[in-house]
Amino acid sequence: MFRIPFLEQQALEKIEAVLSDVSLLRTVEIPPLDDCVLYEHFWGTLNQLGYDKTNALNEAFFRKIAKEKKDGRFYGFKTVRKIAAEMALQKSDCDARREDANETVTRNLVDIADLHGSFVDTSKERTGYDELAELIGMEAITERIREIVTQVKYSIKDAKLDRPSIHMRFLGAPGTGKTTVARIVGEIFREEGILRKGGFFEYSARQLCAEYVGQTAVKTAAICRDAYGSVLFIDEAYSLYEDDAPGRNDYGKEALTTLISEMENHRDDMLVIMAGYTDEMETLMKGNTGLRSRMPYAITFPSYTREQLYEIFMLMVRKHFPYAPEVETEAKNFFLSLSDEYVNSREFGNARFVRNLYERTWSKGALRSALAGDESITITREDFLAASGEKEFSEKLQKTKPQIGF
Repeated sequence: MFRIPFLEQQALEKIEAVLSDVSLLRTVEIPPLDDCVLYEHFWGTLNQLGYDKTNALNEAFFRKIAKEKKDGRFYGFKTVRKIAAEMALQKSDCDARREDANETVTRNLVDIADLHGSFVDTSKERTGYDELAELIGMEAITERIREIVTQVKYSIKDAKLDRPSIHMRFLGAPGTGKTTVARIVGEIFREEGILRKGGFFEYSARQLCAEYVGQTAVKTAAICRDAYGSVLFIDEAYSLYEDDAPGRNDYGKEALTTLISEMENHRDDMLVIMAGYTDEMETLMKGNTGLRSRMPYAITFPSYTREQLYEIFMLMVRKHFPYAPEVETEAKNFFLSLSDEYVNSREFGNARFVRNLYERTWSKGALRSALAGDESITITREDFLAASGEKEFSEKLQKTKPQIGF
């Protein structure tokens, strides 16, 4: 018996031809497990553990499945049994605490109130548009998203109109909020009834490619299958097309061909967002004639201004820590002093640079507070100066030229 995963039909037939020369052969194909099969097995396992079926766990189960798939730890029925056992364990623990408190216990039912951790949706009662409104410098992008949503919803209501393809291109430098906005767009599309689930699956372009001939198409299709009803976000998508470089044993184009087919066949039930630099993404569009028409929406994310970088930094600080008033002055002076050469370079990480400085700043405050025996952290001017004075940050500032006098 041979077990052969991730193999397309043509490659499988070659193996069958070789094996059939030396022995009798029968090939059995086992299709991927769909949600209905997983759900039935989940409840079968819980029933064996002594619990009756209830619809209260539906969302928690599929949320956990999506997380396991995203983390690359999904192993079919094994994962389903593990999830059921984890729920049962949390239920037992919750029942014990209720008994200690002399509360009523329903032993044969698992409810969402019995669960915690990754089973529980901890998102706040905010809409996707509320989350967009909290992001700095996203006013034009928010308006564009509203326009797209309005167009799609109108086409859904009017049967005479063809529903437009919803796939998008996010163009811009790293750290400009592309991933964050893509995740929020999934929530908005779910709230507006455009996507069924609104989940978020993030991959780099090269993760769609497999290691051996015949595996890439099937692997890409499996990734798309997980993202049905949700957002499939592909970062650095341009690396799937490398200008036909001679001698490259590259499966990027095979992944791209499969992806385009999935985008067309499931255009109403999946949102594919490709992200990357503007110029490289334009090269990608030229490399495949069918790609541009399937991704009609191009949204450009401009790099942040120095003032916006300062606002992002202070937003992070205010959200988590009390701070001395002098921190605002020092932070503003620092960001306004960033050199043009660095801000305009491809090396510049935009909001990622800000986050690195923010994390370095509060780590300085944490160490100072620990040495002083303080349990709480208040960010001080000295914490910021110590963090921004380190080489990876200070070398990005404007270099002042010495004045020569006579």
